[in-house]
Amino acid sequence: MFRQPIDRTPRKQFVQRRIAVAGLGKGCGTSFVAGLLACRLAEGGSCTLAELGTPYFSLALGADLRVENGAVYYEDLLDKKISLLGVRNMYGSIDLLLRRPGAQGMAPSSCALRMPGEQVVFDLSGADDAYLADVLADMDSIYLVADPMPSALLGAAERLKELKLAFPDIRIIVNKMNKAVHKAELRRFLGGREHAAVPLLDPVIFYKAEYNCVFPCELPEAAKLLKDISLDC
Repeated sequence: MFRQPIDRTPRKQFVQRRIAVAGLGKGCGTSFVAGLLACRLAEGGSCTLAELGTPYFSLALGADLRVENGAVYYEDLLDKKISLLGVRNMYGSIDLLLRRPGAQGMAPSSCALRMPGEQVVFDLSGADDAYLADVLADMDSIYLVADPMPSALLGAAERLKELKLAFPDIRIIVNKMNKAVHKAELRRFLGGREHAAVPLLDPVIFYKAEYNCVFPCELPEAAKLLKDISLDC
């Protein structure tokens, strides 16, 4: 009757930090920014880059050829009820938790709580409002990627409004910034909120990155343009 109570709940050895990267619209560069954040975090240790939305990194990084015996796609493990904690698709210090190329829709939202690693960057490309509402509440940091093209911004005005109300600490990253952008108008649209600006990169960089199976930010010509940009990650 005086025995010690049994703790049946496994104790984690660390507190996981979850970082979401979502887009204001299609083609704004969500995956590019997610990859950039993962590379920045990996400079100081290990990082997990997890796709919940539109698959991209497996083909862009040549994962099946890069990983010995081919890449492991985590949704295949989910179907077999196997834990994701053992997945190791290593790209340097980045563990790639990938969706199979051609996968449709979004991964189950519960995957946001099942990924391995102390730091996890989630690529939410293609997520709709309902999915974001379900997933973002479990995130420690949220980055929202915007294309400064007026038609892209105006088409995403309602999403921006709702996300700012729901997540006041959301961080905005304006991708594809260039000299034609009217900065005062952009700042007014964003409600005066501070934002990071990532320059419009030459499309050649993205072609070169995929032909070399690397992240665009790893190419010297891109690294030079991005090195002084603070993403506060």
